[in-house]
Amino acid sequence: LSDWSSDVCSSDLKAWAVCLTPFDADGRIDEPALRVHFRRMRDAGVCAYVGSSNVGEGFTFTNEERDRVFAIAVEECKGKIPVRAAGYEPQSIRAAVEFVQAAGRAGLDAAHLFQLDNGHTGNPKPAELEVFYSSVLDVAPLPLVLSSYPSLGYSLPLDLVTRLLDRFPERIVALRDAGSDPAYLRELIAVSKGRAEVYTTGPRNLINALFHGSQGFLSSEANIAPTLAVTILRAFEQGDMAALRAAYDHFYQLHKLVNKYGGSSGRGIKPLLSRLGLPGGTLRAPRLAISNSELDEMLSAYRALKLPHA
Repeated sequence: LSDWSSDVCSSDLKAWAVCLTPFDADGRIDEPALRVHFRRMRDAGVCAYVGSSNVGEGFTFTNEERDRVFAIAVEECKGKIPVRAAGYEPQSIRAAVEFVQAAGRAGLDAAHLFQLDNGHTGNPKPAELEVFYSSVLDVAPLPLVLSSYPSLGYSLPLDLVTRLLDRFPERIVALRDAGSDPAYLRELIAVSKGRAEVYTTGPRNLINALFHGSQGFLSSEANIAPTLAVTILRAFEQGDMAALRAAYDHFYQLHKLVNKYGGSSGRGIKPLLSRLGLPGGTLRAPRLAISNSELDEMLSAYRALKLPHA
């Protein structure tokens, strides 16, 4: 086992938090709380995605708010942990280019480029996807992370991934798979090997991803238990299967709890953190936090998990 781990495991494995954005009671970005949250992630050794469309609520930002969140993330995190712009689903080349240019101006390490969202017109054709990605990659001022999100109605075609990696070897730093198909994930890792990092989203496909050669995972749960997220990867690196099993089981139980109370929307994550005395803040309308009775239930269930390092 020690020989296996030294050959296969990498010290470059990373756990990423898809970071929340705390708002105050008036719906404004709570900058002091945001700084505390970034420091908490930083001190735990978790890498940061900022301004996401889920718990980050980046889709509600004005351009000025987006730029301010990026600036604070750079001030608190850059040079200490990797920090990337998370973003949200673009519906045009123009919107995607504007987003990645803002991330470049802020000095972030990279920007995540969501798949093209065609709305109710249906999924984009493969040729349209190639035009979209090529147009953004041609002008991107910083490395990009491409992703496959089946919840948008389609996955990123693997042959397109291969062509884009061939054409833009210096621009594509990583790929993210938010699906649960182990066969697709395995092939994505295979076509990207040696050319770009690959991450899975959430814990459901995490163990499979690690054994197939991914570089780690992203999750909203890391906002609650960042050190536990890192512990999973350290146990895998060290070939400690008992520790890996224990840490992963705790993290998966947390995942189930979060999904019961709002999932990655933040409807439960934010109130729970606030109740625990940690930066959570409010949600922006139309999203609504879970009720006080639900929060009591969530807090009781959370404490019953007895999470290590949480």
